[in-house]
Amino acid sequence: MSLFNRLLIAADLSDMDDHLFGFTQQLIEKAGAEKIYPVHIIPDFTQPEKPILEFHKRFTMGAPVDEKARELLEKQVEGYFADMDVELAVEVVEGRPYRKLLHMAEAKEVNLVVAGVKRNSEHSGITAKRLARHLACDLLLVPEKQNGAIDRLVVPIDGSDNSARALQFALRLRRSLNLETQVEALHVVHMLPAAHYYGIGEMEELRQMVKEGAEKTCQDFLKQYEFDESDVALQIVSEDNHSTAEIIHNYTHLSNTTLLIIGAQGHSALSSFVFGSVTEAVVDRIRKVPLMIIR
Repeated sequence: MSLFNRLLIAADLSDMDDHLFGFTQQLIEKAGAEKIYPVHIIPDFTQPEKPILEFHKRFTMGAPVDEKARELLEKQVEGYFADMDVELAVEVVEGRPYRKLLHMAEAKEVNLVVAGVKRNSEHSGITAKRLARHLACDLLLVPEKQNGAIDRLVVPIDGSDNSARALQFALRLRRSLNLETQVEALHVVHMLPAAHYYGIGEMEELRQMVKEGAEKTCQDFLKQYEFDESDVALQIVSEDNHSTAEIIHNYTHLSNTTLLIIGAQGHSALSSFVFGSVTEAVVDRIRKVPLMIIR
């Protein structure tokens, strides 16, 4: 059984696509997927913004821009997925990129959208934060230059159902990828502001007490959701000068994390959507580590 069902990859006909396709290929090579929609969205077929399409429009007669874009995208996709047991449906559509992507994700009933995160935005209208806030399905954000092996999975946990769901997914992915390394469950502990008034010795004693309490709470969390502790490496990080998102960001870089998986509250059209402040802040900071947001 495939871990992934229907995926939508937001391609933009730039070098970023190679990172998106390469990372996705590695992800589903063993985990499996049923159908992939590589999609390129052009705001206006008569005024393409990509240099390669603008050149085509000016100097090639009798071949519409959207057909050229489809040809380019199909050729690129074949290099990554042609030999895999997955159905491909390349689409080039016209419209406002962000709104069109949300609509297609819903219309195609995809369970994962894959999008790129560039260090220098080209103002495409599809931003990581907007997607993370409004998509109803899972989201994978892939930074530039991400072609390394997926072998270190990190999941921030806070005792909530959201973090339990993310950890459950990470463990399924670990089994699908046949990883020998444990999934790292990262819990951030903040010291109370009053701790600054203690002496150095008292501070260390207090820090140790708080850390031990947090570890006990996390162990109870793992037991509550019936996680096998042999599959999970619990990491307790205590900080008093940084935000939770900043600590997560720093940890992923120092530990060479290859995929950060974080849980977020589900989305319902019938109720207000409260997007977690920590998740949103992590999306803002992550620029080098692939991030998957699980609904």
